[in-house]
Amino acid sequence: MKRTKKVTPEVSAKAEGYIANGYQRLLTFEVPGGGFSWFGNAPANKILTSYGLMEFSDMSKVHDVDSKVIDRTQQWLARQQQANGSWSPDTSFINEGATNRFNSDIVRITAYVAWSLEVTGYQGPAVDNAKLFIETRLIDTKLGGTAKPDVYTLAVLANFAVDYAKDPAFTEKVMQLLLDAKTEQGDQVRWNAEETSMYATGASAAVETTGLAVQAILKRGSDPAVATKAMNYLVSKKDASGAWGTTQATIMALRALLLSADKAGGTAKGAVEVVLNGKVAGRLALTSENNDLLHQFAFKEVDARSANTVEIRFNGEGSVAYQVAGRYFVP
Repeated sequence: MKRTKKVTPEVSAKAEGYIANGYQRLLTFEVPGGGFSWFGNAPANKILTSYGLMEFSDMSKVHDVDSKVIDRTQQWLARQQQANGSWSPDTSFINEGATNRFNSDIVRITAYVAWSLEVTGYQGPAVDNAKLFIETRLIDTKLGGTAKPDVYTLAVLANFAVDYAKDPAFTEKVMQLLLDAKTEQGDQVRWNAEETSMYATGASAAVETTGLAVQAILKRGSDPAVATKAMNYLVSKKDASGAWGTTQATIMALRALLLSADKAGGTAKGAVEVVLNGKVAGRLALTSENNDLLHQFAFKEVDARSANTVEIRFNGEGSVAYQVAGRYFVP
């Protein structure tokens, strides 16, 4: 909101209050000796710690975060690295009644931890060592890896490779594997994952994974047609409440949308008409001042027992995202 100059004092105060309280609460989950766990008790969980590290790093861009928290968390993760450059699976985690076979996927675990260290500014050999381990596993299946990791792992690998950016050949290989794994239907592209690291499956896993994958594509600045179709998919999956079903799916979709808006500049300008059953029911002039806001048209006098046709017409420049939601009540 600050970047788009849409922030107001009221919204800013509310958001900063949430962040300040949240930051203090998050600190209570740090484990004595290093790392974070779900309840602040040992042992710390490496994946959760990596997620928290990225969270604190992002938070530091808008709120005061003790740099020592980030530094000691990075150092704790680096100390957990194995001699071959990998990170071993955690032995303590929440299964929530499900058997998660990906808790033992060393390539996924290593890529996620290395990505967290890379994007939070870690300075040390751990990331380079992890890259060498991953690269070897991708090439040589005899070493226990696979030439084609699962789709969610590919999305994590792609973000790591793009942010690492020191080895163009490595990045190219990973990105090609990611593109080969996409599912394309009409004007939409998605990545179907069996299960994410946040335990999502089904439609939520597809949204979360697609949001993660398209971030890598957007950051690299390649394959704009694929990125556009992926954004079409994400927008189409937004529910009537304005979210994407699960917390992680919503976070990854929002991150992708924000990154896309940063790249595109939000330039939609022109006239919008909403037509209900052949008659204009609403008009809107989109300008640079209001093209990033939610504009809602509610039609209450609609007979739900018969068919209704809604049209959205746009005459102007740029791309307009829209959603049609129906709501009804049964006695």
